[in-house]
Amino acid sequence: MTLSTIHFSQVSGKTALKLAIRPESPSPCPYASMDAGFFGWPLSDDQVPTRLVAAPGFDPDALGDVRRMEWHFIFSARAADVLRNFDLGSSRLTPVPLVDADGRDIPTGDLGPLHHLHVSERKDTLVPLEEDMFQGINRPRGLVSGWPDTKPGAIPVEEEAETGVELWRDPMWDFGLFASARLVEALRAADIGVAEFQWMPARRATDEDRANIVLARQNHATMPPNQG
Repeated sequence: MTLSTIHFSQVSGKTALKLAIRPESPSPCPYASMDAGFFGWPLSDDQVPTRLVAAPGFDPDALGDVRRMEWHFIFSARAADVLRNFDLGSSRLTPVPLVDADGRDIPTGDLGPLHHLHVSERKDTLVPLEEDMFQGINRPRGLVSGWPDTKPGAIPVEEEAETGVELWRDPMWDFGLFASARLVEALRAADIGVAEFQWMPARRATDEDRANIVLARQNHATMPPNQG
């Protein structure tokens, strides 16, 4: 087995905020559809959130450096500073105030200004195998789901995906997230999101892996509306 420089994460479920806070933007944000998150659709300027609205009784101290909010992420100021040192491509990292239902600012203390992250970079990365706990959930769109072991080399990936942007999604994997080794090392050095992301290096796929995939990708069916 040859380890890849690509690291994968399933983003621990304990990071989910459910609907305790929600993004607001001038135009309806596409998070109403899971497709925007699953398939890495980009945001137009008027879809980028301008603020986060907290539900009554929400405690900002529960946020920490990183939280998943439905299919997108909220980062502290120091976590955002780390991400800015890397090539995020078209993904949007945007400072957003936290307010209550009446529009009053909610202090975020040591977390500093919060940042909203939407990952809209895509690469054909995963080689999904049944032995790695993947199964097809939508054949026409080539979508798989899986919760592989959190250990080095647990999943095979394409070597070609090791270059380019350093944080991305594969439209094939519903809850997967990928990052470069450099980005992962920087987050670990700053003690950011270690427990939440549980980044692990993948292994480079072999021809045998490619011959035994559980589902063929259908990227044309995962493009944003009017771009498929």
